[in-house]
Amino acid sequence: NYQRRILRRRCPEDLWIASTCCDCYYGYTLNKENVSGLFDMNIPDIVGSLFHKKEENALVYLSLCLDVHSVAVAFWSMGAQSTAKILASEYSSIDEDSWEARGVAIDRLLGLLEQKTGHTDVTKAILGLPALYLTETGEIQKDIRSEIKKLTHTLELEPIGFVPLHQAVIFKMKKDEGVPPSVILLGINHHAIAITIYKIGSLVGVRDVEKHEDIALAVEQGLKSFTDVEVLPARMLLYGSQADELEDIKSKLLRHQWTASVNFLHF
Repeated sequence: NYQRRILRRRCPEDLWIASTCCDCYYGYTLNKENVSGLFDMNIPDIVGSLFHKKEENALVYLSLCLDVHSVAVAFWSMGAQSTAKILASEYSSIDEDSWEARGVAIDRLLGLLEQKTGHTDVTKAILGLPALYLTETGEIQKDIRSEIKKLTHTLELEPIGFVPLHQAVIFKMKKDEGVPPSVILLGINHHAIAITIYKIGSLVGVRDVEKHEDIALAVEQGLKSFTDVEVLPARMLLYGSQADELEDIKSKLLRHQWTASVNFLHF
């Protein structure tokens, strides 16, 4: 069993620091209307009041990304002009799809954040969850909800809301680019790909497809399942895995003969 937070002081060297998980969704949580209540509870006033905190008195929050084969954590607070300020972030892949493995990894990463920032009492957490953990209506699946309750209780965390990862990515893109994006998001894990299509900032749909050796063909088949979409966005964005794997997948996708199989806008 992994240690409780008060005993956590380990500092492994084989960790990746990832911006793809934490940095893309921390800002999304600042909009109170866009944060879904966890376990059927309302978001506390603390989220809305973040915009009114002075920097010297700002509370520190935890962003906790739970994916199938990876976890990511970040400590952040409100800075000047009501902008979020990331204090530190950490990422780790996990060898098995189990909640025990996630707990061990999170316990270790939180220890790193505590050493980096000096904050040892951060308990309020906003979760980032993949589409695989959610129902078609965007709620947390019942069995996943139960596991998250156990996990956060053991780690002495107080979950105050959650954000679907694909919505967080879209929020980040819209904020950076200034316009609602049209894009195909590919969430990568060890065994599956979450394909999410947005058009002008509106969600079209989500599909989970099995990841196999010919990953471009797997994506193509997933895109063809969106039978009600006549023209697909001409841009793809990959997230959810380590940088070297994403670069390899990007190369394979760029070599694929897309125009012969699916209809893209301005390919």
